[in-house]
Amino acid sequence: MVTRWMRLDRERVHSLVLLAQEVPVPTSLRQAVESSGGQIYRADPASSAVQQAAWLRQLAVEEANFVILHLSCDDVTCGVAFGIAGGPPVMLINHEAHVYWNGASTTDQVVNCRGSELEVFWSATYRGVGSERCTIVPIPLEVPPSREGKGTATVDGKIRARQALGIASDAVVILTVGSRFKYLPIAGLDFTEVWKEILEAVPTAVLLAIGFHGDQRWKDASAQVGNRMRTLGAMPHSQLLEVMDAADLYVEAFPFGTTTSLLEAGLKGLPVALAPAQSPPPYATDGIALDDVLQRPSTIREYQATIRDFCLSVDKRVALGSKVRDSIMRHHCGAGWKAHLESAVKSLPRTHGILTALAPIRTPPAIHEIWSLFVPQWSRDYQDILEVTVKRAFSVGLRPHSTPAMRKACKDHRALRRGHCIPLPVLVVLLDAVLPFLPIRWSTRTIRLCAFLSRGSLVSRTWERIVRPIGRSKVPVGPYHEYRQMREAPNLPSNTAQASEP
Repeated sequence: MVTRWMRLDRERVHSLVLLAQEVPVPTSLRQAVESSGGQIYRADPASSAVQQAAWLRQLAVEEANFVILHLSCDDVTCGVAFGIAGGPPVMLINHEAHVYWNGASTTDQVVNCRGSELEVFWSATYRGVGSERCTIVPIPLEVPPSREGKGTATVDGKIRARQALGIASDAVVILTVGSRFKYLPIAGLDFTEVWKEILEAVPTAVLLAIGFHGDQRWKDASAQVGNRMRTLGAMPHSQLLEVMDAADLYVEAFPFGTTTSLLEAGLKGLPVALAPAQSPPPYATDGIALDDVLQRPSTIREYQATIRDFCLSVDKRVALGSKVRDSIMRHHCGAGWKAHLESAVKSLPRTHGILTALAPIRTPPAIHEIWSLFVPQWSRDYQDILEVTVKRAFSVGLRPHSTPAMRKACKDHRALRRGHCIPLPVLVVLLDAVLPFLPIRWSTRTIRLCAFLSRGSLVSRTWERIVRPIGRSKVPVGPYHEYRQMREAPNLPSNTAQASEP
């Protein structure tokens, strides 16, 4: 996204600041910086978070007309760096609308990169930043090589792509892209079951899923429909575009969509189908280029009927694909995208300011409970976030204490914390009566020991630590494990492709 942004905004000099880069900078990104006349700056990894924040603020004052933050939402360095007024104005890219943020009060502009009215409402209402601090700069996209003047694959190209995949030329090929965790079932919403029923009703259809290798649940569902649900693993972006040539229809993952992949498919002229309403935004896709073109099915049955209609009608697919592509072009590419950017830049204040108080409204349970049900399926240790935060505070020399709000939150979620965290009475005594009188080093070790003794079965965790080094323990993987493990494999046959979600 950053690389495309720089390539499309050619009139400006773009410099890049890296706060915690652990892998080499992609060549395309480095070239985009250099061709604009900018530089790449790296924070000293040996410096503290506060030192990095001071360095970042000074760098911004000396070098920038304005700052664009492409951050993980849990970053605190930038919140500290820009936590006082003055200096260049700051834009924060909203690419994680579904989770809690740090630093909303320290940005002059929240840039909603889908650009839907709902996204603006969320930022203004549930972040508390106000609509006057919201703007729209859609996800930047580059137009794929033109084929027959419309960006779609030629007939010969489609046949070649299908031959490489071992798919019949007369099949209806449906494509979906996302990491494994985006397809996990919750609350009766099960992608594999829904699609098994569709494929049973449309015997000529084949579903290709890119971004992960299917687990037993996927394999069982595929076996029941003649192995027509295929997972191809993660793959390089260039290879993904080739697989798109074989497709007739793109469908969004659910319960958690992949917006950029959907837009890229639409830009290649593929008709796209949104997830059903049981998977609402911000988990599913919406946006300025889609809201007036696509309708979200209100039920699973309506979703299945819509897909069946597309599978059976070439004309419907072609008509929708053309409308979607034209709309994406208007907002996410070239001059249309640049117009959104210039409008956002013009609305920036002359100097950076902060919000001294936020008053966000709590999200409706129907929204945040989806995430609460979803996260435990692919994440672990989320229950002890409070202890993790306390340990981190001590590690940088701070002395946290309990507050009424913290104690109430622990009581409200006692069922979630039980067996995973330090009991609340013990934690309060530690923070308010014991640790303030110990040296920082002892305080850190004490809280770590108490957290270790309080989390789950001590015996099972000790055994896991013993056997993991010799490979007998299953190490949990994160939501983007296969994507992170991807390696370029340009010469692999597509039907054995490994390797990614863009």
